[in-house]
Amino acid sequence: ENVHFAIVKSLDNSTLTAMYSGLLDRITRIRNNYGQKFTQRRFHDILTEHIELLDAILDGDGKHAEAKMTQHLKNASNFIMGL
Repeated sequence: ENVHFAIVKSLDNSTLTAMYSGLLDRITRIRNNYGQKFTQRRFHDILTEHIELLDAILDGDGKHAEAKMTQHLKNASNFIMGL
């Protein structure tokens, strides 16, 4: 959870930070409800997705970071919807 908020805050976008803060309760409930159902493969994929996103941010590549974030959200949604 901290990595997500750190990424959002690092973007220095007060609107995005406020939106994310408003979603934290839902995100926490989803993680608490579905977290135990994560497979080792999904944990690996999550770590890879985070590393790729952070690399794009650190490289200053906004388009690549956006693509990685979009894919991460789609993967998370697909995983949960498939449970």
